[in-house]
Amino acid sequence: RPDHRTRPAPVQGAMAASLALARGFSARPAVPAARGSRGALRVYTRATSEGKNNVVPHPGLFQKFGLATPPASPVGARAAPAPSALRPNRNFDALIFDLDGVLYPADNGYMAHVRENATRFISHKFSMEWRDAETARAEAFRLANQTVAGLRLMGYEVDADEFADFCREGEEQYLFPNDEVITALSALSARYGGAALANADYRNVKKEMISPSRSEGSRLAAAPPPATDPDRPSGKTAATATLGRNKAEKHTRTMVVLTNASERRARIALECLGLTRCFKHVFGAQFLRDAPKPKPEAFRATLDAVGVTDPSRAVIFEDSLKNAKAAKHLGMKVVFVTGETCDAEGAELGEIDAVADAVIASVSLPELVKAMPELWK
Repeated sequence: RPDHRTRPAPVQGAMAASLALARGFSARPAVPAARGSRGALRVYTRATSEGKNNVVPHPGLFQKFGLATPPASPVGARAAPAPSALRPNRNFDALIFDLDGVLYPADNGYMAHVRENATRFISHKFSMEWRDAETARAEAFRLANQTVAGLRLMGYEVDADEFADFCREGEEQYLFPNDEVITALSALSARYGGAALANADYRNVKKEMISPSRSEGSRLAAAPPPATDPDRPSGKTAATATLGRNKAEKHTRTMVVLTNASERRARIALECLGLTRCFKHVFGAQFLRDAPKPKPEAFRATLDAVGVTDPSRAVIFEDSLKNAKAAKHLGMKVVFVTGETCDAEGAELGEIDAVADAVIASVSLPELVKAMPELWK
């Protein structure tokens, strides 16, 4: 008994042909047509399971029932890929963002406010004149790229939490949501494992550029907001334990913040900026301990914590040339954000170009799409 898929199907009208075509069958001759005959017997058959397209269009059948004639397919051509094969093949597994000078402009007054508070703290804590305290602050930052770590290297006993709270308080006076930044980070977050914000303006954004795959989208929609408990255990061991399950996932994608500031103050800043839900985790001073950026250990520990073994599959967004060089040396991709920080470091354009895979003036969707289209593939 012949298989039902290759059995001659009696043509009883347009409904029979339409039903067969709708079910994924195509028309092809069962036997060669005799010369001079009006037409060959036609059967309905599916494409082969291997995906090769063996459909040969026959205008007579389609014209008879008023159907559009499909274009002829070359011999050996493959059928359209399955929906899963159409999902974007992302180039990266982790996006790592600096905070100050990247998620908001470093010249908006907040960093000047933090530096002034740091000088005031040193002056009061160690009974220094303002000028001496300012010199000590600058030297401490130069030594370690983090004022607390630098002060300790200089022999001063400083409580990191006390110092951070004193220096960085007042975020709400300087940091505010920015529509361009929110839209850009929400688009990236939707693709790299965060939860896109509901208030982002997507009207001028291509839908396919910012939408995750169907399965990924449902997972993100069901995912709870990232933990923000300031009392959770700190340090590399705790962070690695929290994220250890990611190492078992073959295609982990994530988006995090890596800053030399304390985790608690960084979360307050993200809340003021309206960006809390864009990031899965915040790695800061407690996690980095005695190895702040630009020490290579800072970047290695972060990659290890998020489960990325190949540094080239991680992108870091930095406004400091020192940090960018260290990350690039490990093999990470670098998106460099120009501004006050690189000016203060005396960075030359040639130096930036030698390190950066992309250079932008601010975190906005048009700039990111133009400067680094690989983020969207």
